[in-house]
Amino acid sequence: MNKVAIKTLGYLVLVCAVLLSVFQIWQGITSTISATYFRPVHLAWVMVLIFLHYPLLKNEESRFFAPVKLFDLMLAVATVVAGFRIINFDYNDINYLLYGLSDYDLYAGVVYVGLMLEACRRAVGWVMVLIALLFLAYSGFGDLLPGALATKSYSIQELVQFQVFSSNGVFGSALGIAATTVFIFVLFGAFLEVTGAGKFFIDLAFAIAGKYRGGPAKAAVIASAGLGSISGSAIANTVTTGSITIPMMKKLGYKPEQAAGIEAAASTGGADYAANNGGGCLRYGSVYRCALQRHYDCFYCARHTLLLLYPVICAHHGMQVGVANSQPN
Repeated sequence: MNKVAIKTLGYLVLVCAVLLSVFQIWQGITSTISATYFRPVHLAWVMVLIFLHYPLLKNEESRFFAPVKLFDLMLAVATVVAGFRIINFDYNDINYLLYGLSDYDLYAGVVYVGLMLEACRRAVGWVMVLIALLFLAYSGFGDLLPGALATKSYSIQELVQFQVFSSNGVFGSALGIAATTVFIFVLFGAFLEVTGAGKFFIDLAFAIAGKYRGGPAKAAVIASAGLGSISGSAIANTVTTGSITIPMMKKLGYKPEQAAGIEAAASTGGADYAANNGGGCLRYGSVYRCALQRHYDCFYCARHTLLLLYPVICAHHGMQVGVANSQPN
């Protein structure tokens, strides 16, 4: 495959990514498409990007690169075809509840599940794929297990109907949150990083804590608190600040798991520390059933909780370095 074709595919990925961002922003503003149809569109779009951006074979010098790249394109097309069948499924027709799915819907569902597993393997790795396969196998062959582990086994028809053609499986609340709130916050975090607004918080954090014992870890905590005050998302917080603080901590001698744990702990509070009433306050309101006029109370309690969270995290990292009797280097 020549360089012109590879460059063209790169532009195709860029256009798809930009259109996805525009579509997500438009949907977030207007909420024109219902969740039943919006979630499949979002997932199919993301899967197409994964197949195009994470090729099965990365070595462009290999003689198999062209046919493997063609296979990636075929997977992207199969995603669109299967996704189109799922989006056009008639949920108002109760025949599928009485007589099961049609052959075309069943094939589309099976193909879609396989494509999701392959996209997950490329983007995340084998661990999540093996976990998913384990639970799918448990659903299909649970009756073969002994004692309390045994469960009712389900046919492929039932599995596909539950996982793909319902709001309880793949297109459940987890994907709903990822396709709406999380995506917008991650996009906002990426915008902050590109424009330099996020860098301001990170530079300020290093100016405050960089010279002290365990400085990079403390800087990660302070940066996450500052960025969390405007993003309101733990994931956006981790992606934005972690891309800088995690490599710096590793460079200074922190183990990869230590650096990731510090950033994860510091970024978790970002969901509650947002000045725009982050997702944590909304969760508090739903759990404790706060009335709208008492939403401020939930927000007030969250702020007090975080005034304890971040100092404790900083103190903990300082103690870790103190136990080692020197700052990692």
